[in-house]
Amino acid sequence: FAELADKAFGSLAFGEYANAFAGWSPTEQKMFREGQRLYKSGLKQSDPAAARADLQRSLNLARALGDTWGQAMAKTALVDVTMQLGEFYDAMAISTDVIELNAKLQLKEDTAQAFRLAGRAALKSDQPVSSVSYHAQAWTIVESDPDVTSELREEVFEEYLSVLEKLGMKDRADALRKAHARTFAKPEGAAPAAKQ
Repeated sequence: FAELADKAFGSLAFGEYANAFAGWSPTEQKMFREGQRLYKSGLKQSDPAAARADLQRSLNLARALGDTWGQAMAKTALVDVTMQLGEFYDAMAISTDVIELNAKLQLKEDTAQAFRLAGRAALKSDQPVSSVSYHAQAWTIVESDPDVTSELREEVFEEYLSVLEKLGMKDRADALRKAHARTFAKPEGAAPAAKQ
């Protein structure tokens, strides 16, 4: 299946991952399980600093194993925790790593979500141009991909427009809204999409 995925996506990532996974020693398998345990523990922590410690340890184990998915998962969670701690510039830097990892794995929705995270962090870091760019890239990924859910497509679009409007680019937001009015036309009586 990994070979088929590599052929379909023109990549070697899936085969490399499957070969690494299959070749793990009992010690490496134990490391993998511990990394997963730490990841889950990090998600459950109410204290952001404790969560970051667990997630960082999970990330370190995933790196040692060459576990690309594990690294992407841990780093995605680290972005959220880093944002909670108010370290927005660091959150943006971690997000760009997540973008690269998810793109390598051909995970389009996850890549779009990582661009959104980077955009939010950039906005909080007082880097409006970067924020707009990240949100625009998230929109480019989901805009016409038939595999992306309509809910995610609308969320990405609305967040992109919201950022443009917050930054005084209402004309650009209005032009995009008009250009995509048919795409997001609501049946009568339908509830509006939830805002982020």
